[in-house]
Amino acid sequence: LYYTLNFRYFTPAKEVEAVNRGFAVSHEYTKLDDPTQKITSAKLGETVRVKLTVLIPADRNYVVIDDLLPAGLEPVDTRLKTIDPKLKAELELERVAASTSKRGGYHAPWFRWYYNPFQQVDVRDDRTTLYADRISKGVYEYIYYARATTPGDFFVAPAHAEELSLIHISEPT
Repeated sequence: LYYTLNFRYFTPAKEVEAVNRGFAVSHEYTKLDDPTQKITSAKLGETVRVKLTVLIPADRNYVVIDDLLPAGLEPVDTRLKTIDPKLKAELELERVAASTSKRGGYHAPWFRWYYNPFQQVDVRDDRTTLYADRISKGVYEYIYYARATTPGDFFVAPAHAEELSLIHISEPT
């Protein structure tokens, strides 16, 4: 008789405390029309503003930041053509404003871009993941929108950040 037993144990998320080991990540949910008003609930179909704040105390390489959303929210992927152009424009203005506020308010209006330290952003159904090859020490904000898609009471999981290690494998000589 042969058998295999696979067992995975996860600590309930409510029992896990935030730990800072080189990154400090926080997120806040606010109303779309009033970014100063924090919220703890949303109506079905409502779009909320998510501000992810990342504090990096030293220069880092190959950084990955996962912002997990509550089960009832789904991130809005503005790359899709089905998204309202007004919503896309509003998000772009917010990202430019967040970027220029960190640089003392300077923004050249003829440039249609802004500085974003994250080279790639993956929008998945339950999270938004940010990737940076190299990021300097400082405080960074990333703003995105999420839509309430499922009614119910849901737990907000903490965000997760890590620095990946790079392994170089050379060909045999």
